[in-house]
Amino acid sequence: MFTTFIPPGSMKYMFALSLCWCSLIPSAKSQVLINDAGFANALGELVPNAMSGNVLDETHPDVLALNSMLLYNQGIADLSGIEYFTGLDTLKCFYNYMDTIPAFPPDLVYLDCSYNSLTALPPLPATLRYLSC
Repeated sequence: MFTTFIPPGSMKYMFALSLCWCSLIPSAKSQVLINDAGFANALGELVPNAMSGNVLDETHPDVLALNSMLLYNQGIADLSGIEYFTGLDTLKCFYNYMDTIPAFPPDLVYLDCSYNSLTALPPLPATLRYLSC
């Protein structure tokens, strides 16, 4: 390891201190791993700027602004990550392989999850007006 003494008060000291300080500031970007390949592929088409492989940036404006997801017949077994789409009001995820669904986005109005193998649903949002399972 290479170590150099930099006297306090010098420009080099201030620059080195500012570099150390900046590295301590956490990034605003929050990343979530999308484990289901079918869901990750669908998100890659719906919000390509928020996806990097199968990693979703949950704080990306495209994620927060998306209001409708059409995910039918995509081979999806796991919708983990759907809860980060807080602007979502319509979710159509019929003809997939899901047996459970994680928590729903808070403002969901329309949900069609028919033709899956669902055994239970999480609590439904108070805003929900249409349900087909």
